[in-house]
Amino acid sequence: MSRFLMEENSLSLMVFDPAVRRFVRLDDLRLLDRMKRHRWVGYNVFATSDRSWKERLLSACSHQ
Repeated sequence: MSRFLMEENSLSLMVFDPAVRRFVRLDDLRLLDRMKRHRWVGYNVFATSDRSWKERLLSACSHQ
């Protein structure tokens, strides 16, 4: 699904990366492979083309 959203719909994807405890831009789907520890646990991936949502997500945890 993430690949489809990125490649077919030209959306920007952001995901919460627990390693750095913030949202990061998902440019390489291999990041999801690194994050995926258990098959039954999903991840929170946000897809958007709206600039303000990108900025909000990427700055959401940066001040903590």
